[in-house]
Amino acid sequence: MSLVERYRNSISQLALEAEGAHYLHGSFGNHPNACNGHPARDSRLRIASNRYRESTAGSLVIHAAFTHVERQQFCLGRPMHADVRRLQSIPGATLRDAAALESFTHSARPREYRWPRTDNGRMGALVHQGESCEGRRHFDCIGLVSWVMFRVFGTQTIRDIAQCQQYARAELPHNPDLAVPRPNLQVGDIAIFNISHIGIAIGQHELIEANGENYGVIRNARFGNPTDVLRPTDELLRRVWNVRA
Repeated sequence: MSLVERYRNSISQLALEAEGAHYLHGSFGNHPNACNGHPARDSRLRIASNRYRESTAGSLVIHAAFTHVERQQFCLGRPMHADVRRLQSIPGATLRDAAALESFTHSARPREYRWPRTDNGRMGALVHQGESCEGRRHFDCIGLVSWVMFRVFGTQTIRDIAQCQQYARAELPHNPDLAVPRPNLQVGDIAIFNISHIGIAIGQHELIEANGENYGVIRNARFGNPTDVLRPTDELLRRVWNVRA
């Protein structure tokens, strides 16, 4: 089996495994407090200490993961996803009473409720109602692509979006059907949206992508036209991601 066949044959299963994960900048597939994602980024993700009231230390943060890459960032727990919006809400009176909220947090099952957390834990910031981060993988968009390559091939090489775009443009003369605005995507093609976002085609005109803080990792059939597409080949996988047979 060729490298690219092995890669394409793995995409569907990995998409199922990643779907439902949370989005958090600087995350490469780890569960909080665990080293089980991409090994080059295995120690950045933690569960934050719960905060039940606004104070000089920040605002509400309950059952939320955080990273500290360029700065400390808290996960919102995909608050706009339909699966999360179906979870139970904490009563308003409980949310307004720090002591009651702390007591409720210790007694309730974390996976059954939506929990408050503010944008980056800042005082006065918008409060979101997201699901618990415990037991969830976390990714950003390039972290998801890197994790897939690691899971399929064991390679620890990480390429950022700009690098993927450069390789895609260099390969375009050899793949004229990838010309935008309407490229003919195949399973495993890497879709690039300017230098701000990236996802992987999984067939049926769907991408698996880390779609942002509000939705996390999703299968998306309504994505816009990519600006560039990188189609892996055996030679490209060896050259770009240092894959070895």
